[in-house]
Amino acid sequence: MTAKTTGRRRGAALLLGLDAGTTEFKAVLVRARDGARVAAVSLRLPVSADGGGRREQQPAALGAALSRAAARLRAEAGAAWRQVAGIGLAAQGGSAILADRDTGRALTAMQLWNDTRPLSLLPAIAGRRPASAWTRLTGGLGPGAGLARVAWLCRRCPDLLPSAGQGALYVGAGEYLYFGLTGVWRQDACNALQIGCYDVRRRQLAAWPLALVGAGLDWVAPLRRGHELHPLSAASARRLGLPAGIPVAGPYIDHEAGYLSAAAGGSRPLQVSLGTAWVGNFVCDRPPPRGPGADFLLPAPIGRGTLVLRVMRAGNLTWNWGVRELMGGAGPAAWRRADALCRDDPLPPDGLLAFPWLAQRHALDKALSGNGAFLGVRADTARADLLRALSAGMAFEFACLFDSLRGKPWADGVTLGGGASRGPGFQRLLAALFAPLPVRLAAEPDTAGARGSIFAFSPRAAQAPSRSLARPPARLRARAARQYELYREARSRLFAAP
Repeated sequence: MTAKTTGRRRGAALLLGLDAGTTEFKAVLVRARDGARVAAVSLRLPVSADGGGRREQQPAALGAALSRAAARLRAEAGAAWRQVAGIGLAAQGGSAILADRDTGRALTAMQLWNDTRPLSLLPAIAGRRPASAWTRLTGGLGPGAGLARVAWLCRRCPDLLPSAGQGALYVGAGEYLYFGLTGVWRQDACNALQIGCYDVRRRQLAAWPLALVGAGLDWVAPLRRGHELHPLSAASARRLGLPAGIPVAGPYIDHEAGYLSAAAGGSRPLQVSLGTAWVGNFVCDRPPPRGPGADFLLPAPIGRGTLVLRVMRAGNLTWNWGVRELMGGAGPAAWRRADALCRDDPLPPDGLLAFPWLAQRHALDKALSGNGAFLGVRADTARADLLRALSAGMAFEFACLFDSLRGKPWADGVTLGGGASRGPGFQRLLAALFAPLPVRLAAEPDTAGARGSIFAFSPRAAQAPSRSLARPPARLRARAARQYELYREARSRLFAAP
């Protein structure tokens, strides 16, 4: 099915993009012909957490968020709502639900990708095959954390598993919502990679990793093929107040959709998402030299080649901590003070460095978590200096991800999005560190995933508006380069990090 089968007047058609993130559900309604935004909404998704590593959501909350978002967009659009001609869906990957394969009803709560309870099982699973086998399968990522989640669920919910005669399926947020919209089970390649059953060379599902934990390929959803479309079901059409049969695209991993939004104008960008995790997304002809983070290797969503999702081992958790502890709170006033400090000068005094790995294992005692550190603190160091050092350390760490690509024609520009891209200090530092590549700032930093999910219907509508950032002055670029080299040297010598 294609978007042309909807029978609506192209000039009046609207497109609805959806993005189910880790903590927010975002939806945007745009005109198909030019991408002009008609309405947008962002809803908070509740997360249930405890000190034991539990990070869960109730799947019903996803469906409720979709219904509330549609109701609000419908109220803003008025009669034009009936002109929706296509729906796109993106979602965070790596989550885990056991769902009834016939009805789509959730049988368990949804474990988020950052739920750590099952991860103690992963080393034993990894040891069942040589390291070289995992390297060939995932391109160096190692066994997917989803294998530990499957094994954990086998222990916790044996009566719900397919082997117990039940019609259960192991799915994530994207598959769950896509089935709710269309009645068809599909998953994206990145979600399968995080489950641990995707072969990056053959670009297909692999049975043997699931067999290691007593599962089979019939436990997971089939892969989405290209920009696959399926019609909106009659039940979902009634719930959303739309005609049945509208084509639905997806599910996409949210970062894949973000790249589509940045690249829709015909460029080859480094699309940056400064969110819960800081991720750089780019397409290259073949898998590139690895950086110090984690690489997810996927089929390029535009043209040929490989889409690389390069993930930094830190993100907004670190920056939120810094603002809270160094600016005296987590409210709007503290954020304004932080922005003002980093706008005036985004760099700390020479020699003051911050390593932003708050969520990583301790360098000296692997049983402990927390590896963040400051180096070069003096008797006259102020909190403002520490905050600038933390901001710079995050920007430096992100730049380290792409050192191995310097001098190669892998990107023609950088597009910044995600919550932290609003920070003037991060804007100036990243523009300095990635020079001479031009750097652009997304005008809608939180809707790239929702926008990109409608690419199959209209690349022009999927393209998020952005503006060019001014190139930082030469003096700031020189200071940033000097401090970055010191950061890299300290990182290598003190932490033995590549």
